[in-house]
Amino acid sequence: DWFDYDGKRVNFAMDLEPFLPCPCTLDQAFLDLGRYMPLFGCDVDGDASCEYNKGAQHCVMSVAATWTGAGQVCCYDFEGWLMHSDDYENAAHLRFFSPGTAMRIHGI
Repeated sequence: DWFDYDGKRVNFAMDLEPFLPCPCTLDQAFLDLGRYMPLFGCDVDGDASCEYNKGAQHCVMSVAATWTGAGQVCCYDFEGWLMHSDDYENAAHLRFFSPGTAMRIHGI
């Protein structure tokens, strides 16, 4: 019963996947300038420490937010492939803001 109830509830992830899909490769992410921008703290042209995204060489985040204020973050490994959270141990860090929405709205 719980699984059926919880699985049908609306959550922010349901809004991200169909509207803000991650580019499959790093090359595609570099070309998708209208929808994505480099993520601060994990940028090959800037701060490439990727402290919260271990194993990534570069991450991008969506410029626009969904109606709930959620934004998409996409990270790429050193071969240029999209990283999936299930494949990496430290992929549980979520950022609860979007560059298109003021941080004070989210209480950050």
